Amino acid sequence: MKLQRIAECVGGRLSGDPEMEIVRANTLAAAEPGELSYLTLNEYREQALTTRASAVLVRSLVEGCPAAQIVVADPYLAFARAMQLIYPPVAHPPGVMSPSVIAEDASIGEGATVYPFVFIGKRTHIGRRTVIHPHVFIGDDVTIGDDAAVHSHVSIREGSVIGHRAILQNGCRIGSDGYGFARDDEGRHIKIPQMGVAVIGDDVEIGANCCIDRATLAETKIGRGTKLDNLVQVGHNVVVGEDCLLVAQVGIAGSSVLGHRVTLAGQVGVSGHLTIGDDATVGGQSGVTRDIPPDEVYTGYPAMPHAKWARLQRLLARLAASESPDDEPRP
Repeated sequence: MKLQRIAECVGGRLSGDPEMEIVRANTLAAAEPGELSYLTLNEYREQALTTRASAVLVRSLVEGCPAAQIVVADPYLAFARAMQLIYPPVAHPPGVMSPSVIAEDASIGEGATVYPFVFIGKRTHIGRRTVIHPHVFIGDDVTIGDDAAVHSHVSIREGSVIGHRAILQNGCRIGSDGYGFARDDEGRHIKIPQMGVAVIGDDVEIGANCCIDRATLAETKIGRGTKLDNLVQVGHNVVVGEDCLLVAQVGIAGSSVLGHRVTLAGQVGVSGHLTIGDDATVGGQSGVTRDIPPDEVYTGYPAMPHAKWARLQRLLARLAASESPDDEPRP
């Protein structure tokens, strides 16, 4: 691919040979001729001076860089768009491959691909150009939109709705029963039937081995454009807004609501029946036990405003430094 085309597609200003051929992308340190890289952080600036890459996406021209440079406002975003050009989606042969089990009243959209060893239940609809990989279970009354990708060993339970262009990575579970029990007078746990559904919006990506529970009565919802990392648990009746980021091992208990563009860093736990406002961020391994207002950054356990948490850490460090040996607990 010509470098000029990449520059035009990412909206950048090219300094270098527009006819240069780019065939791959790589890091600054590992790149070879014919490859594109990017520079976002100053600590990697030295690598830009010695890189063997043919071209580098930069925020401003780097003096001494041997590669052609494309100046853009956001090199990381431009690199993502360039990657989509350099590595177009793999084409899949349309049709249903055997052995698969497809209910007679299921419908498969034009251009869709169903690989072997897939089960598709009654009254289920698979959208146009959607790809269902081997060893996928899709229950009754499921709807999957157009241009979606469902990878191997995914389970999509009855009644679930998957939006257009959604990506379900290997092994995720959509619409399994929520964790709902009532205790009787003898202390036994009586299962509450989970009769709701799980709804996954357009352009959502669900990472490997995530679990999205169905609602008790209504819907568990993942909003448009939200991205889940691997091993995320979303409890029943949870509503996640649009364009949220849920990083690995996040757990959200039942009936909590996340606004739009919320970021939960790795291993964040959210208690049930809480609300996290739009554009809020929660730091890694934090425990959310109360509502978080919009546009706030919270950290720690229990989660608190980040500035308060940072001050608390400084005070704890001073307290620890002020202790004498006599203050040490005795065995």
